[in-house]
Amino acid sequence: MSTTTGHIFNVEEARGKEAVECETTAAEARIEAPTSEIAREVEGNAEHVHEAAEEAADVARHKGPSFTGTETTLSSTDKLQQQASAKTNAAVTEGKHDVDALKAAGADYVEQAKEVVEHAKITAQVGGVL
Repeated sequence: MSTTTGHIFNVEEARGKEAVECETTAAEARIEAPTSEIAREVEGNAEHVHEAAEEAADVARHKGPSFTGTETTLSSTDKLQQQASAKTNAAVTEGKHDVDALKAAGADYVEQAKEVVEHAKITAQVGGVL
């Protein structure tokens, strides 16, 4: 018999996922099953239950926080990024509005200048200057 750490009777101890699987109620029931056929049935049932639980978790994730009752928490960096983005979008919108207003005002000034030139032309023609 070996006394090497991490081994039992020259068989390596279960680690990671396998170790966790050995700690479940299904694993205990499988070990205590009177026959290998019943042990396989217990294992199959445990797999079905595990798959059903995963499917239920996926559905809950897709339904979102309103269904699960959990809130999504953002990191402070994400919050700052959202705030900065909102401010930038507001500034861009305001800037576009200002540009549009200036264009409209500029167009009015051009129209007024055309009218002044037209009136000056008419006045000059009437006065016989042209």
